[in-house]
Amino acid sequence: MSVEFLTVAMFISLIVAIIFGHPLAYTLAAIATLFGLIDNGFNYAALFDMFANNAWGIMQNYVLVAIPLFILMAQLLDRSKVSDKLFEALYIVLG
Repeated sequence: MSVEFLTVAMFISLIVAIIFGHPLAYTLAAIATLFGLIDNGFNYAALFDMFANNAWGIMQNYVLVAIPLFILMAQLLDRSKVSDKLFEALYIVLG
């Protein structure tokens, strides 16, 4: 199948699934898996290798180190009640 046809079919199936009310994360995962299988000729091993390599490449991004630190900072601000005082001050300042 041509790339153009697969692209249009993926987009149409995404719109249809969203209209039917399916959750977006599951819909995107299912459509990507289904059309990945169709594009690779239902070669499960190649598709699994492609997903594993993509996940490995994304997890080697050093910018992702900041995510746990932001979560830790948010927990520290929440537990120390600094965030509550900050919101109270902004409420007074901004009226």
